[in-house]
Amino acid sequence: MSKRNRIQHSPEPAVDVAPADEAAPVPEVRVIRLTDYLALRRVENASDLRIKEALYSAMEHVCETTVDFVMEKQAEGFSVDEILELYELVSPVVPTVEVHADGRVMVKMDVEIVEKETA
Repeated sequence: MSKRNRIQHSPEPAVDVAPADEAAPVPEVRVIRLTDYLALRRVENASDLRIKEALYSAMEHVCETTVDFVMEKQAEGFSVDEILELYELVSPVVPTVEVHADGRVMVKMDVEIVEKETA
């Protein structure tokens, strides 16, 4: 019987403490194209897979936040057309990814729903 290629995951340390005389390593920050990671293609390595998963998670959070906001406003009596007229979604120009030395990946893609300014 053949063995499957499995990645063994080591347990995360309970507390992440750096020695006092060493500065914490600065994570690598990358600007990414959404299509590079959200396209239906095979992921080439573990690092890309972690980025793709973090990006999907960030996008899911943005979607949930937006839908929750719209549903809340509809419960207050606003129509979808009124919501679109009164509010806008503000997001960064491009998402960025922080890749830490220990392999952790963090996507920076926070959005904010704000009232449109009237002229």
